[in-house]
Amino acid sequence: MRKVALVFVVAVILPSLVLAWLAIRSLRDQQFLLERQQSLLYQGVADGLSKNVQDALAEDQRLFTTKLSELLQQRAPQDLAKNFDEELRKDWPLAQVGFVVTLSGEIVSPTPFGRPEARIFCADNGRFLGNREVAEVYWSSKSAVNNGMINNTTAGEQQTDSYNFRDYILPKHRN
Repeated sequence: MRKVALVFVVAVILPSLVLAWLAIRSLRDQQFLLERQQSLLYQGVADGLSKNVQDALAEDQRLFTTKLSELLQQRAPQDLAKNFDEELRKDWPLAQVGFVVTLSGEIVSPTPFGRPEARIFCADNGRFLGNREVAEVYWSSKSAVNNGMINNTTAGEQQTDSYNFRDYILPKHRN
């Protein structure tokens, strides 16, 4: 009887336990593969949405440039600068506050005594736009190439530096 029980354990129960262990291991591997496929699917959806947002922003920038060119054709730059906030908001529905800053850091438009949104904008951004505050700038390789500024960073790497407003604006306006 002991031999039959031993043969039964060795022939039936032990292989069953090994098969059960292999089945559990296979399920874990399948779960990992399923999670990986879901991750790739979600990443594809996120990439598609990101591309749509980038395209929409690029289109808005193009339309803004066109609208600004039209405004500059209709009025002299000095006259437009004084009322730029009102003019831009009238013709450009996406604008909340239009601003003009001279190279010396003087905010021409909007005035800090105007409408509430303009007052908040001037309070929040006046020190930076007036070149009295340093801001941290993150350069990506794509924006550096698009702006004609190529540095020694590798693709996808970000460089962090502190710049003030004049350092960023002046090189673009030199002749």
